[in-house]
Amino acid sequence: MLAFFAQRLISPSGETKKPDFGTFLTQINGGQVKSADIKTKDNTVDVTLTDGQKYTVGYPDGYAKTLVDTLHEKASKLDVQGKQSNGWLSLLTYILPFVIFIGFWIFS
Repeated sequence: MLAFFAQRLISPSGETKKPDFGTFLTQINGGQVKSADIKTKDNTVDVTLTDGQKYTVGYPDGYAKTLVDTLHEKASKLDVQGKQSNGWLSLLTYILPFVIFIGFWIFS
C-alpha cells in the first residue's frame, strides 16, 4: 500500500481525460475533426483534430453508416477499415465438426 501511494505522489498527475462519444460528435459538427479512421471490427474511431490532438473513441453497434455519412460531409480525411475474417478460422469452424464426428465413428 505504501508503494502505491509513493507511486501516486512521484508520478505526474497530468493525465488528460479522453473525450467521450458525445464530445466526438460535437467536434464533428464544429468542424474540429481533421481525419477519422473508423474500425468496424471493434467499433472504434481513431480521431485526429485540427489542432493535432489524437485519441480513440468507441461508437455504438449499428451506428457506422450514420457516422460515415456525417464524417464524409465534415472531415477532410476519412478511412474505414472493415471486418476481416480469418480464412483458416472460418474453414476450421466448418470442417472441425465433421472431423470430430468421423474420428468418433472410426474409433468407436
